Amino acid sequence: MQDKDKNAKLTFKYVFNEWIEKQSIRETTKKQYMHQSKPLLKVFGNKLIQDITKNDILEFLQRYQVRGKLAICYQLYRMLRRVFDYCIAYDYIEYSVCDRIKYKIIFKLPDVKHHKAILEKDLKDFVIYSNKALFNDLDIHKHNDISRTTRYLTLDYRLFAIMYKFNMYMPLRIHNILNLEWGDIDFKNKMLVIPAYKMKLNKEFKLPLSSQALEILEFMYKQKLDNFVFSCALSDKVRMQRSLYNALNEYLELEKQGLIARDTQRKLANKYLVS
Repeated sequence: MQDKDKNAKLTFKYVFNEWIEKQSIRETTKKQYMHQSKPLLKVFGNKLIQDITKNDILEFLQRYQVRGKLAICYQLYRMLRRVFDYCIAYDYIEYSVCDRIKYKIIFKLPDVKHHKAILEKDLKDFVIYSNKALFNDLDIHKHNDISRTTRYLTLDYRLFAIMYKFNMYMPLRIHNILNLEWGDIDFKNKMLVIPAYKMKLNKEFKLPLSSQALEILEFMYKQKLDNFVFSCALSDKVRMQRSLYNALNEYLELEKQGLIARDTQRKLANKYLVS
């Protein structure tokens, strides 16, 4: 009787939500999954997981095939398959109907994008160029009349070469490199420590800094504009947007604590140079 009551609760929506909650992913990724799954939940949400048939899934996917939505179709199928695999792992069902669907035979697959490869010669030229950029004795920033009045300086494209060279030594996503802060760098122990909330898998990331990576960081420290290591590789517009965002966050935090004074806005504007 207990198993019967349990099975009565096992709708696709119930199992899907349970599967999502047990994933070791960030909240933003969970929200992305929830958004992508809306078509699945609309059709299968209230159905018992054991009552969903092969034909139900084929008919559902065919709607996307006939409209040429091949990438979405394949994405939804993969999500369905993962949910059914989860159900098997927890003995909610004895077999997965997805195992009976030979997707590559029945349906068209989305086109695969073949990205251009970096040839050995190109890579060699790139390393030579990045070395020239890194070991240039001159200040890497170029000032103009406008930039003399602010710490936001004209973009110098040599910095991109340095940033990508740093990526060769440190296996980080480009998002993490652009948002790398000086607080993440432990020069004393020669260690990179990125807190969990900045990482895609929501886990603290630690990595020893090689001598080459340290050399780049020491060079960038001389060009320091703010808390971000590669802030000077961003456009003035992006840096200004980041400052506005940080200033707004600090203002909201002060407001929450009841610490707003008459000159708070002026102080924040001076601190983040957004006036």
